[in-house]
Amino acid sequence: MKEKELLKKKKALEEENLKLRKEIVELDHLMRLAGFSNGLETVKATAHELVKYHDEEDFPEEEQAA
Repeated sequence: MKEKELLKKKKALEEENLKLRKEIVELDHLMRLAGFSNGLETVKATAHELVKYHDEEDFPEEEQAA
């Protein structure tokens, strides 16, 4: 790629990065308003617990050992 094309690509990536960062900040704010005390951090932890619980329900410990 030529330098001009690389600079154009870099600018597009920087703009997309900025857009995504703004989306994350907005989503974090909305999750805090919805009751997740630490925003996306709490959403992520909750999702991990739900997945862990779901996995344990599908495969009880007795069956996992077999």
